[in-house]
Amino acid sequence: QIPAVISRLSENETESISQALNTCRRIIDSFANHIFPPSDKTFNLGGNELSLKENNVLNRINVYVYQNTESKNQRKKLKQNLTNLYSRVSSGVHSEIDNKEAKNLFLNVYLILGEILTLKN
Repeated sequence: QIPAVISRLSENETESISQALNTCRRIIDSFANHIFPPSDKTFNLGGNELSLKENNVLNRINVYVYQNTESKNQRKKLKQNLTNLYSRVSSGVHSEIDNKEAKNLFLNVYLILGEILTLKN
């Protein structure tokens, strides 16, 4: 998927940028499926019951982060960054984002997922 994003971004066309951001979102979705597969169960996090179903991608990643780091500050930072990033790559499908911002979003996806992977004990 990463080569596809790079290829689409190099085209520097609105439709290609939208497709690249859609692929970024699917990378995050695939990542969630790999580190925390969907489940019909829920998880209590800070008094909130989080659904862990297929479409609850951010919930599943946040539970993974919660289970793999004890640092409240790191949990908070990752949750905020991931929520903002997922929102931006998702909105790219519906609104125009220029090539420079799209490239930065792609790099951020790569970096945050790498950071989350390094949490594993």
